[in-house]
Amino acid sequence: MWLISIYYREYGPFNLSELAERACNRKFGWDMYVYRFPKDNVWRPARDVPEIREILLKHFPLKKGDMGPAGGCVYYDNANSKLYEVSPADAGYCSWENAERTCKNFSFNGFNDWRLPSPKELSEASLYMSDQIRQKRNIEQTNEHIYHWSNKRDGNKASAVITCIVEDKYEPSSGGTANGKFVNKDGIVRGNEKPLPVTEWHPVRPVRDLKK
Repeated sequence: MWLISIYYREYGPFNLSELAERACNRKFGWDMYVYRFPKDNVWRPARDVPEIREILLKHFPLKKGDMGPAGGCVYYDNANSKLYEVSPADAGYCSWENAERTCKNFSFNGFNDWRLPSPKELSEASLYMSDQIRQKRNIEQTNEHIYHWSNKRDGNKASAVITCIVEDKYEPSSGGTANGKFVNKDGIVRGNEKPLPVTEWHPVRPVRDLKK
């Protein structure tokens, strides 16, 4: 028999039943830490403890823009009515022919159900990824313009998505500055697809499907 305590900001330690009650009132989230005694003698992120993940998923339904269980950003696929999470880190740097295997072998924050994203998924996540690349946070930065492999292939070429560019100016969206795009003098735009030889090496950014 073991106990679960949690500590979150000013609330202090609680047992599992108290946690579930507070979760119903949305007083906890994915950024909390849990302490399992005597099974563990360390504080762990909630996402690393299956029992807590189950409570959070039940009482804190994920939505677009949230931080996902693996620590990445959550997006919504309107066409397929599903949520997916973009990994907060690249899985590696390889040719397209090895990209799918790289995703399948990837593990991050205790999750290993990753897959190679579609061009649309990469395009939607390009601003999130571009911000990370500029901050040099756990990203394979290989060229001036960064391309990430997608799952789309046509013959001896596959679609890569431009996730970061050397920007010369910022083009705001029609509704204002939010969701605008950086562009450079050659007209290269973040989020665009580009067919590249499958033998070229580029970084791979996995995604994982989430339950609604």
